[in-house]
Amino acid sequence: MAEQRMSLNVRVRLSAMMFFQYAIHAVWIIQMAAYLDGVLNCTGRQTSGVLNAVPLGALLAPIFVGMVADRFFAGEKVLALLNLVGAALLVWASTVQDPWLLFAALLVQQLLYMPTWAITNSIAIANCQDTEKDLPGIRVWGSIGWVATALFGIVSTKLLNVQWDGTHLPLLGAAALSVVAGLFAFALPHTPPPAAGKKAAVADILGLKALALMKNPSFAVFIVVSLVAMIPFAAYWSFFSLYLSSLGTGIITGTMHLGQFIEIFVMWLLLPIALKKVGVKWTLVLGVAILGLRYLMFMFADGEEMMFLNYGGILVHGFIFSFFFITGYIYADRVAPKEIRAQAQGLIMLVTFGAGMLLGNWINGEIVDANAIVGERVAAGHTLPAAVPAEATLGIEGAKAADSVAYSRALSDDEISLLVAEQQKKDILVERLKREFGDRADLAKGKISDPAEAKAFTFSTWLTLPKPKEGEEAKPLSGAILKIGEGENALQLGLEGGRLSLQAGKAKMTQISPIAAGERVHVAGSFDGETLKLYSGGKLYKRWHWRTVWTYPAAISGALLLLMLLFFKVPPAKKEPTA
Repeated sequence: MAEQRMSLNVRVRLSAMMFFQYAIHAVWIIQMAAYLDGVLNCTGRQTSGVLNAVPLGALLAPIFVGMVADRFFAGEKVLALLNLVGAALLVWASTVQDPWLLFAALLVQQLLYMPTWAITNSIAIANCQDTEKDLPGIRVWGSIGWVATALFGIVSTKLLNVQWDGTHLPLLGAAALSVVAGLFAFALPHTPPPAAGKKAAVADILGLKALALMKNPSFAVFIVVSLVAMIPFAAYWSFFSLYLSSLGTGIITGTMHLGQFIEIFVMWLLLPIALKKVGVKWTLVLGVAILGLRYLMFMFADGEEMMFLNYGGILVHGFIFSFFFITGYIYADRVAPKEIRAQAQGLIMLVTFGAGMLLGNWINGEIVDANAIVGERVAAGHTLPAAVPAEATLGIEGAKAADSVAYSRALSDDEISLLVAEQQKKDILVERLKREFGDRADLAKGKISDPAEAKAFTFSTWLTLPKPKEGEEAKPLSGAILKIGEGENALQLGLEGGRLSLQAGKAKMTQISPIAAGERVHVAGSFDGETLKLYSGGKLYKRWHWRTVWTYPAAISGALLLLMLLFFKVPPAKKEPTA
């Protein structure tokens, strides 16, 4: 009998399905921490809360797939519906200013999106003539789609001169891809529900029967390591974009996608060699060791001092994912009896990208918050002048500061956000902030009209930088903006290479991200008697003790490596009986 082969038409359609489906997620999730910090001014705890919409979706997705999608509806129609509704939710999420409302929008979107990974696999498998031969070549297009989303940021930033990462635009990009994927699903081969008429049990769907494997001490060690390893894994996956943003990296998604690019080749070429040469145990051990090595590189990179180490930590992502996570599925397949192998795979997914990612996001959010530095301490007894000109021509030619106001107290972060929101007519944000701390009229009572010295102080001004003259290239500007007061008591606001700088005595802050030529931005500084703070566009200047942040995942990875070396064993591969 002649060998049946998948037609090129079907292969192309299934490959395109994988490409679009994985690109939807990749285009927005990687840079999300930078967006939450830079635009919504979220704390680490709030950031981890919003990002936990993803693992919550992963936890609940198998129930939807197993109880509904696999039993009642054709796969391509379910895929189309989930993507099109998800697109509307992503558009809504791009407009939300409240972190917890954003969490709600993304949670619903993820509850619809996460099942699509299993559904696309089901559609592909149902239309393969030879699954082992055909599926890898189709599934790899999901990885290619993931990496290809880097082009959004590169084209937007380099060709259109529009900042992409750290803004709401990736959410809109994901919505557009979701529409394309939803419409394209109608062109996929008809795929009837694979489990129609079969009984379903939640224990089977979630792989809970595979918990019996925990009686095997080595498997129990593997599950514990898999769960805890998500703490260091999430430090990179969920918070590394914040680190890159704090270093002034403009193209975050493209930079981090270098790791996924390497992953394609590691999975294809090096993983089979490692499994053959050193076996499953030592491949898993190597994965954990490289996980720890990543954070040692980040620690010694010390921000921008040795940037090549940061890139090293990015590039090893493919080794970590292939050697530990992919090999983990191979290990489970080896130790699980044939009748519960699928459940063992489901259990690993539940432990890692469900419960483990929830745990990792929460713990890393607390670590990031604990190592955040807000403002700079001013020398004891230092007071700041309490007057600022309402309109000023600055030390930088063509730059202007307007609508300047001084207050005799340190305004809260929300109050400063309200000053920006009212000017920009962000009605939703204005109403939320008013509800949280009272009416705008309360601010007017603190205004200063006469020059005097105060123990607490806030200034607010709208800064406009000049556009380059026609035919001239835009260059970063440097110079004084406002000098309030004289001598050691002076408060000086300026630009250094296009970056805002605020100084009082020896206390000085310089923001990472430059202000673009021609941009109009709100700038504020506050002093509560001890700490000087700088705000740009309503966002509070922050920096982090990143070396300390990376110490925790490095230490956890080291402990897991020791656990694997001492207590983890892998049985030899069993040959399946032949008929």
